[in-house]
Amino acid sequence: MELIKNSFFTLLALIAIGLLVFLGNDIYQENARIERIKGVDTKVIQRLEKIRLAQESYLSVKKEYANSWDSLTHFIANDQFFILQKKETIETVNGADKITVEIDTLATVAVFDSLKTQLQIEQLADIENLWRVPVSDTIFTIRADKLGNGQQICEIRDPFPLNPKRQKDGSMKPLQIGSLEISTLQGNWE
Repeated sequence: MELIKNSFFTLLALIAIGLLVFLGNDIYQENARIERIKGVDTKVIQRLEKIRLAQESYLSVKKEYANSWDSLTHFIANDQFFILQKKETIETVNGADKITVEIDTLATVAVFDSLKTQLQIEQLADIENLWRVPVSDTIFTIRADKLGNGQQICEIRDPFPLNPKRQKDGSMKPLQIGSLEISTLQGNWE
């Protein structure tokens, strides 16, 4: 009888250890999956921040947002930033102030040369890779327009997020910068 009792408790102990190992492995796998998703989201956010810098530069020169990757690529590869000196002179003539503004172009700098360090690109050919979603073979969607009051709007979004919470029926929106409703280039993770 004692032998059966010991065998039974040994069998129960082995089953309990097996269940603990299975449960521990399941928890480990889930934590690894969550960390992998967080890593992908971090890479997407870093890429969107670089695109935001490129769009802000485009807006400063062209007074509108780029509405295609081709126009933004062409801008980075071929356009120039102008370094200006602005001088205002105020004169009082017959009791009224007269303001004279002189703008002098001191130099020009290629946009690529100015932004390549911040965008972390070495060659002109690397610009095309900025528009690709990390860990995916898709390209960010880009839309730019103008509101009725003339304000420029732009939205750049991850079209097929890997994070299940950011997919179509998930609880979170896909990662994006900008909005088509208000004039901002803020990210929805900020």
